[in-house]
Amino acid sequence: MMGNLIEKANHGDVESMIQLGDDISNVAETINDLLKAINWYEMALKRGSSVGGAKAANTYLGIAQVLQNNGDYQNSFKCWVKAIKTAEEVEKKEDAYFDICLKIHDEAIYGKAILLYLNNQAKDAIECISESEQLGLYSKKGRSTVLRALCTFTMGNSLSEYDSAAVSLFRLCLGQDGYVNQNELGQADEKEQAIYATTVKLFCKLILDGTFLRFNTANFDREGYTLIANNVANRSLTSEKAIKILQNAQ
Repeated sequence: MMGNLIEKANHGDVESMIQLGDDISNVAETINDLLKAINWYEMALKRGSSVGGAKAANTYLGIAQVLQNNGDYQNSFKCWVKAIKTAEEVEKKEDAYFDICLKIHDEAIYGKAILLYLNNQAKDAIECISESEQLGLYSKKGRSTVLRALCTFTMGNSLSEYDSAAVSLFRLCLGQDGYVNQNELGQADEKEQAIYATTVKLFCKLILDGTFLRFNTANFDREGYTLIANNVANRSLTSEKAIKILQNAQ
């Protein structure tokens, strides 16, 4: 059966290429197995198949996440980039697989941005976040806002940029950007709690550092947010765990 599919695929049959990729992917035990599956998917893409392209991009995405979780940042970065490029190629066709690849594209950009931040390339990470925001997918706006703020503070930008990032965190804390706020924290899933916890910790640090003393004091409650910070700190969700979940957020 496999031999018959290979023969058809080698003679240009796109469906056979995709079937071979699926068969290999379904029983894959190693990353090398998945790369073999990608090889068939990419052959289908070269023949004009959006299905092959979407499967290749999604497989690159999965490999990148595994490598990143295992600390292989260099190869993870390469796979994030390949996922982006493959998704972009399908998006150009503007067919039924456009939305699927747009989401893969967004996930891969975020993964790439996280690695750039971890590699002390905050400026490049912010450029990635901006690229993601231009795609128009706002379901992950909370995590992007937090990552942008982390990068901004790391870079020691101008006061106006620093303040802008701080205000974004403040709006997240209040739930004004459609994200989870303290009153909804009990109903939030672990990833939302992680993003919220990280946001509050950053925001409270700004309050305690005196950053917000330049703002109208009616806009925030210093004592209230300090209590929130203590509440978050006392939860089982530690800072380290929060950051790890942020890195792995899908």
